[in-house]
This record gives sequence, C-alpha cells and structure tokens, in this order.
Amino acid sequence: MLRVTVSAVALALVVSACGGPKITFGANTPDDLRGLVDDVWDQFRDAFPALDDCVGEVRLEGDWDLDEQGEYRALTATITVGIPGPPSRLSHTIVHELAHHVEAVCPTQWDLRGSFLAAQGLPPGTAWFEAETWEEIPSEQFAEAVVEVVLGWPAVHYRIDLRPEAVELVRQWGLTGRT
Repeated sequence: MLRVTVSAVALALVVSACGGPKITFGANTPDDLRGLVDDVWDQFRDAFPALDDCVGEVRLEGDWDLDEQGEYRALTATITVGIPGPPSRLSHTIVHELAHHVEAVCPTQWDLRGSFLAAQGLPPGTAWFEAETWEEIPSEQFAEAVVEVVLGWPAVHYRIDLRPEAVELVRQWGLTGRT
C-alpha cells in the first residue's frame, strides 16, 4: 500500500510539473489522424475532468501493419492504433485504449473496480484482467463503458453487455473522481 501511495504521489508531482494531461504523437502519425485524435482527446477530457490530475502524458502512434485495431503499452504510456480506418472505428479505438491508460495511471480507477464489478453483476473479487473470453474480461467491459460515456455510442462489440448502471458509474467517476 505504501508503495502505491508513494507512486501515486510521485505521479501527481510529475503531472503537475508537466501542466496537466497531454497527448503527443509518434513521428509517423499522419496529420489526419492527429486531427481526429485532438478532437477525441477533447471529448475524453470533457467527459472525465476529474482525471486531469492523474492522466499525465500519453503518446499515440499510427501503425499501418498492426494486426489489432489498437493496443496500449503501459510501460511507455503508448497507444498504437491500426491505420487506415474509418473515423468512427479510429475514435472508438482511441477512447478504448485511453481507458486502458487510465487503468494503469489513475489510482481512483483501482478503487472503482469493485463497484464496477457489482454494477455489471459480476461476483466480488472477479479477476480484472482475466476471463474465458475477451468479452468477459472486466477491464475490456470497463473500456467499452468509457467509450459509451465519451462518444455516446453503445459497445460495438456485440458480445459485451454493459449494464446502464455500470456506464452511469463510470460517467459519475469521470466527473467526480469518486466511486
């Protein structure tokens, strides 16, 4: 616990020194993707103002050869999105991966997990990052709830069933930082 607290304090100091959350781009990120990301970033920040103290800097890169729609690498705080793609898919992927970034860097998200599991009808103590299928992983359900809050779209993955109370919980957490 002390280690997490010290890490959270150190992260808060880094974020304040940097002037708040910011998104940067890899050198090979096309200009049209940068424009889309800027718009999505603004929507994300508007929906989750309570996270400004923990988000820090995240890097986004476009990858023409990525086998997935997107991925997040916590060690480097890097989101990679597969390009090209339609703006709707790219927007969805960017927000989904931003949700994974928040999981990695915002301590209040860790506090949210138990309430989110309950709101989704999952038993207490359910593993956050593991399940039989991708759609059953609570972390992925959380990321899709973030997409719904930020973009206003329901989960595009037909096998993820988000309960309205789980989406509302994520919405309120993003506004207040509390569960």
